Order: sequence, then C-alpha cells, then structure tokens
Amino acid sequence: MLRALISGESSEWRARIRAALGDASLEIEEFASGKAALDRIEDAQLLVVAAQTADVSGVALCRRVRELPLGDSIAVVVVSARADEMDRILAFENGADDFVSEPFSSREFAVRVRAILRRRQRSTHAELGGEIEAGSLRLDLHGGIAELGGRRVRLTLREFEVLRHLVQNEGRVVRRGELLRALDGEANASERLVDTHVKSIRSKLGEARDFIETVRGIGYRFDTRGSAAPIERGYSA
Repeated sequence: MLRALISGESSEWRARIRAALGDASLEIEEFASGKAALDRIEDAQLLVVAAQTADVSGVALCRRVRELPLGDSIAVVVVSARADEMDRILAFENGADDFVSEPFSSREFAVRVRAILRRRQRSTHAELGGEIEAGSLRLDLHGGIAELGGRRVRLTLREFEVLRHLVQNEGRVVRRGELLRALDGEANASERLVDTHVKSIRSKLGEARDFIETVRGIGYRFDTRGSAAPIERGYSA
C-alpha cells in the first residue's frame, strides 16, 4: 500500500483532505507541522501540504523534499486558499507536482492525485524500450527519467512532460497552449506556467540549455543544433 502524508495546521483541513483522497488505497498519516511530516517522509509516495502552516510554508517544504536524495520520487501537492497566479508559479518553481486551490471538487482532487501517483509508479518501475535520444539527452518515456551525458537530470513530473513534448516535436515550434494541454489538469491555467517550467528545465540542463529555443510571442522549439531554424509556416507572433 502506498504511503501518503498530509501536513496542515488545522485538523479540520486535514480531515477534508483525507476525505477527498477517498478510496485511493493509501496509508495516510497526518501532521500538524511541516517539520514533523518531513521527518516521516522516508518511503512515502505522496505529500499533500497546506500552502500556509505554522512552522514552514508548503512551498518551502516542497523545496526541502526535492533537496533530499530520493526527493524526486515523492509526489507533492500544494493546497492553497489563494488562487493567485504567482502562488501557483512559486509552487511549481519549487518542485510541486500540482497546485490545488480551495474550494475544490473532492472527485477532481482524487482523480488528479491518482494520475500523479500512476505516473510516479511508472517512473519507479521503468520498462525496457520507449527511449528518445536527442544529442546528449536521453529520455526514458516509461520511467519518466531524463539523462544528460549519462548523468540523471532531476525533473519534476510536469517538467519531464514539457521536455518530452518538446523533444518529441524536435525542430517544430510548439505553442505554449499546446504545452499546457500536455500537462494533466493545466488546460485552463495561465501560459506563464509553461515559461516557469521551461525556465526550471533550462537551469537543470546546464550547457544543454540552448537546446530549448524561445520563439518570441509563440512558444518554444527543441533543437540540438543550438541554432534557430526558420519558423514554420502557420506560426506568427
């Protein structure tokens, strides 16, 4: 059975999250403080954290999880009473897999969590094949793993999906809206979230950051040649 941690100061809030998870086949532990949850994070597959807690913010806790040796194997969902775009961007910049604004639909919440966990499990139990190589970059599509020159690049699920979509469309300009649709549950979100994910991906790719080109006013293009090809017919700023 998968382990899930719920971290939030309010017992009523934690009860709502537990109820929303429903029959997700999870062994759930609740914590009033972020530090207590972090101390029990080992072997957990999911952390649902309130954006604001007494001892540490949900975003800060998300960042600390990602800094752990196996932190990229843990799904982190930040739940907030605020729905501001900058709050969402800040959460994703710090490695959140999802950001849910309150009030939310319990059914939708459970579906989104199950989708994240399914993708995490595919990452843990990688199958053979299903690989893409582009220059020094290799993507294991089944395992959700990115490697650059044989070195693993630690990406969040959403970052991997953005990079995968760009690589699979190498040489073609991909609009921001198309990248949003490639992210489960983000079809109606601001296109600025795509810019946030791409910025983070570039920072992790190091010298290969130039593989991702910005096409002003349109979106992005993946090109291992490191120089822009002519913009395809049909795309305009």
